[in-house]
Amino acid sequence: MKGNVIISKNLAKKRSTDPNELFNCMIAGAAGDGIMSAGQIFSKIMAKHNYNVLLYTEYPSLVRGGHNTVTIRVGKDKVRSQVSHVDILFAINLESIEKHIDEVTENGIIIYDPKILRRKTIEDFNRDDISWRDIPLREIVQSIGATKIVQNTVGIAAIMASIGIPKSTYTVMLNRVFAKKPKILEVNHKAVDLAYDYVKSHFADFRIKLSSTSSEKSKYMLISGNQAIVAGLIAGGMGVYSGYPMAPSSSILAEVVKFADKYNYSVLQAEDEIAAVMNAMGANHAGARGVTATSGGGLALMVEAIGLASSSETPLVIVDVMRPGPSTGLPTWTGQPDLLFAIRLGQDTFPRVVLAPGDVTEAYQLGIEALNYAEEYQLPVIILSDKWLGMSYFSCEKFSNDDLEIRTGKTYLLDDETPEGEYKRFAITDDGVSPRAIPGNPENMIFRTTGNEHDEYGIVDDTAENRIAQMDKRMKKLETMLKAFPDPKIYGVQASDADITFITWGTNKGVLIELMRRLEGIKVSIVHITHVWPFPAEFIAEAINVSKLPVLVEQNSDAQLGQLIRNECLLDIDNKILRYDGRPFDPVDLERIVRDLLN
Repeated sequence: MKGNVIISKNLAKKRSTDPNELFNCMIAGAAGDGIMSAGQIFSKIMAKHNYNVLLYTEYPSLVRGGHNTVTIRVGKDKVRSQVSHVDILFAINLESIEKHIDEVTENGIIIYDPKILRRKTIEDFNRDDISWRDIPLREIVQSIGATKIVQNTVGIAAIMASIGIPKSTYTVMLNRVFAKKPKILEVNHKAVDLAYDYVKSHFADFRIKLSSTSSEKSKYMLISGNQAIVAGLIAGGMGVYSGYPMAPSSSILAEVVKFADKYNYSVLQAEDEIAAVMNAMGANHAGARGVTATSGGGLALMVEAIGLASSSETPLVIVDVMRPGPSTGLPTWTGQPDLLFAIRLGQDTFPRVVLAPGDVTEAYQLGIEALNYAEEYQLPVIILSDKWLGMSYFSCEKFSNDDLEIRTGKTYLLDDETPEGEYKRFAITDDGVSPRAIPGNPENMIFRTTGNEHDEYGIVDDTAENRIAQMDKRMKKLETMLKAFPDPKIYGVQASDADITFITWGTNKGVLIELMRRLEGIKVSIVHITHVWPFPAEFIAEAINVSKLPVLVEQNSDAQLGQLIRNECLLDIDNKILRYDGRPFDPVDLERIVRDLLN
């Protein structure tokens, strides 16, 4: 089997054995049914009791309405990817059953209100291998005088009762969520009582039983990729955040607002993406660490400003939470379509850094490093996340700041003895980085900068000799950074010892590590790239050359990492596994594909 394997839909219909997975739960309904909040509450309960959790959402690009799902995967050890099979389905409407009935595993359960079936019966679905748990959600809610949305509380309580989590666990979480809303809290407590009583008196225990541990001993927090990036930016000394909301990056703007006063930085909501990036660049020019975030369409609008940042050698950090395009594309779905765009965007050639975190921990760490790199090397830094990482929630241990450092490179304040007009802002240096002062310090210093080609003093100079000197100086930064940046990480065995070597970047990391665990008896090497530009060509070329079977894995239609490898290493990877339907990889699908490939 040689060539591209294109995944356009999930192949798995029944659960594949995974000793780490405890269960996969889906809450499905229409927008406005409150399923997002319900999913987060359930996930927090699991994380508080030291279970590993991944919460993944799917929803259409509609202002209101449409079918929404929240999937919570719970495991004994770290959960690194979602799966397409469902052990427990909480269906708030009939459409949820119709859309997901084939994803429910054998011996799985469906929790539903029998009234949503209308003229249908459960026999119409031809699934007598699952447990249909009909619970009068509406009647329970109406009996306590609650609004329709409290059905979520009843449904989550039914799930928890089915898997053996004590009722007190749920009530403790509700106390926290509704601490300032006593009337709502009282209604939810009643709903939980009725739901537990109904499940215990009408249904047998589910095949999966969890033991509850003390929430006081919890070692996990629940955090999304966007939240992790924000935490990293704050830890890295962000001074100004300027943003314009664009899905799936919008929650970054919402998160930075929450902590601005506590951590003493400024937040601006700009009128558009161009204003957002110009504000961030202006902040950096004035000495503050400025950041903006967007998705691919917004990044396209920022291109000219990013070129200005490079020409003027102004630090700048941009977070691109990717979604499929072109144009509006799939605004609420995931993918990795912006790799080559981020590396090549702009008029002419100029240096930049492109980073791609694979999980929330790397999102935090690279948020810090992006600010350091921007100021050290005086250039734009682009962080490539995606909807799957940005909008999903993961249980993880608290981030460590043991190695945290703020690096400013050659940024300093010139002393008062500097002769007026003698400051060479763009001085030719061996490493391509010029000493950088903040404008106005000292007052008698003349500070010049421009988007035109300029000499060492910042005076416009379009002579051939000067053009070559300044262009070469800027491009030297790539060599300097490549020497300083870490090599790609290898998970599993070394490529030379592996039966199969996966070459990948960004958020494919987690699903491939899980796949490696599933491929018992097969030696697997995963070469994972976080620092994708400047490109670590020597490292990747060596890994490919010593591999028995190199396989490229990425989420775009044209194998963009493969193109980059071809351009930088003069090597082709013949076998590619690609997905570009807006859905993330499923390890169950990948296991079947890889076993076929090896055979």
